[in-house]
Amino acid sequence: ILLLLAGGILAVRHMEHVVKVYGTRSRRYRKLFKYHRFSYAFLSGVAGAQSVLFAKSLDELLISSFSGDSKIFLAHFGSYLIAFCMFSSIGLQIYWLNCALSQWDALYVVPVFQA
Repeated sequence: ILLLLAGGILAVRHMEHVVKVYGTRSRRYRKLFKYHRFSYAFLSGVAGAQSVLFAKSLDELLISSFSGDSKIFLAHFGSYLIAFCMFSSIGLQIYWLNCALSQWDALYVVPVFQA
């Protein structure tokens, strides 16, 4: 998943560089246009999926802690790591979705994000 996100971020940076250097009307950007629109919603969707995964993991830790099956979950470093990853992925999801909506129409961005 991290490689997928890193590759997506590198692709977005490359497409933004092409826009800055050559402009949106260049032949080079026209080849990248459909991928550029897709990439922001794709990154937001992947980050959103990870936030659900981390939220479920944190929920399971809380449930097992309150049921008495294990020790207090706050005593372990992994619990903090899961909580940090959950909040980070939520922040990244909102950031990439806002980037997509600031550049393109919601009729394209939202269905790609939801898929």
